[in-house]
Amino acid sequence: MTRHDEVFAMFVEANPVSSAESDAAPVPTLEATLSHLVPQAAWEPLVPSPSTVRRRWVAAAAAFVLVVAAVGVSIALLGRRASAPPVTPSTTTTIDALAVVASDAEDSAARLLAAIAAGDIDAVMALSTPDASEVSDRRVHEFNAAFASAGMPMMTGDCTAEQVTATSALVRCQTRPGDPVALELGVSEVVTPFRYQDGLLAWQEMEGIAEIGAVNRAYADYLRAYRPREYDALCSPAAYAPGSIVQSNLLALTGECGELAASAAGDVLAWIRAGRPLE
Repeated sequence: MTRHDEVFAMFVEANPVSSAESDAAPVPTLEATLSHLVPQAAWEPLVPSPSTVRRRWVAAAAAFVLVVAAVGVSIALLGRRASAPPVTPSTTTTIDALAVVASDAEDSAARLLAAIAAGDIDAVMALSTPDASEVSDRRVHEFNAAFASAGMPMMTGDCTAEQVTATSALVRCQTRPGDPVALELGVSEVVTPFRYQDGLLAWQEMEGIAEIGAVNRAYADYLRAYRPREYDALCSPAAYAPGSIVQSNLLALTGECGELAASAAGDVLAWIRAGRPLE
């Protein structure tokens, strides 16, 4: 026996299957071998039914639409937030505070003018700022109150606050003189301004001062010509200490002079209409 025969005999002894059987039996596949352990159905590919496919497509499409809608809403909200000006609580609070100041300033000015018309000078001064002159300002108010007491009050219209800050404002009140001499000389409306500060008012010189000055000059000229002694004692600026009064065209704006001028208003009106003759 050759060496090759010995080797072949060893292979035959190790593999008892005959050569004929080995040639006839095919080598089992992996599926055939595993079929003994796992049913064949488990190895078949899972092919979904048509209805299952349709349901999956519908669900996917719906999810896609919801995502697109959510993105669109988010973009729209971001656009609105970006375009709208921010309104902070501090801004709103500031606007409300200025409105309160303006309202109080207008109300205070209206009450001050009403107090003048009522002849209540103490109430007028209670509404006046501490830095207002206690002497000259009070006397101006007393001058106007004298005409009101004589039945010729200054009629008050609307008061409007301007230049409003957190503590101050300029208040301009529309007023109509009750003085017939003023009306005869064309002064039908006067703007009376006040400076409002921390709840109180400071009287400001009336607007249209040239027209008002013409009225005061008419009274001064008449009183100097026809009632000179009373004029010198009550209406001449020289009768008062410098700085203690406000004067306009030779007429002292005081309560005493206001009473004299108001008592002569009818005579002054007739004198003007007669061409202002002098004695």
